[in-house]
Amino acid sequence: ATSTLILTTSAQDIAGATLSLSGGTYLIIGIFDIVGAALDAGSMGVGELVVGSVVEAAQAIAYLQATSRSTVSQTWSVTLASATTCKLTGRKTGGTGASQMTVVHTTIMAVRLS
Repeated sequence: ATSTLILTTSAQDIAGATLSLSGGTYLIIGIFDIVGAALDAGSMGVGELVVGSVVEAAQAIAYLQATSRSTVSQTWSVTLASATTCKLTGRKTGGTGASQMTVVHTTIMAVRLS
């Protein structure tokens, strides 16, 4: 990531966590550095992968607590018919605090399988 994302209950793109991939089969790994805030306690921080315009089903999830910090990951297997943009998004399930996905460890990577 190139900038910290303040989480809302709507999915937002994580700046700098985007890949442009050619056709093929890939393992895509998303790593999300999530910092909780007091007013979000009890909610979840959610990291997702969007392939083209489709949100993949698997999620990276962290339980938010005041001053909590979690680095969570998820791996997706995707097959692309042609060049496609893949990006990470972040959101939270509730609360009014300023939980974040930070620059420090949030990243996306892909390994081409075929």
